[in-house]
Amino acid sequence: MPSQEERGPSGKVVLSVGGLSLSKPDRHGWRTALDGVAFDLAEGEILGIGGLLGSGRTEILETIFGSSGGRANGEIRLDASRWKSVRRATPAGSASPW
Repeated sequence: MPSQEERGPSGKVVLSVGGLSLSKPDRHGWRTALDGVAFDLAEGEILGIGGLLGSGRTEILETIFGSSGGRANGEIRLDASRWKSVRRATPAGSASPW
């Protein structure tokens, strides 16, 4: 992770994801789709998520936005407020996923 000096003038973390995991049902039971995903996104930063087909890019975003359709665990902090998903933060006026 970048140091405070590398993050720009404010260095304020606006999105923090820690220990994000997701299990999804399939025909054989439950499969692990994400395990221990963590990152911080500071004000003014742009996050790019790359990977091969089936690597979990879509699942990361679906889990953050509360639409993963599986068993999700971890912590999501949006502007220092703790939420289980951004979807839950939206009615409180803390986030707008659109």
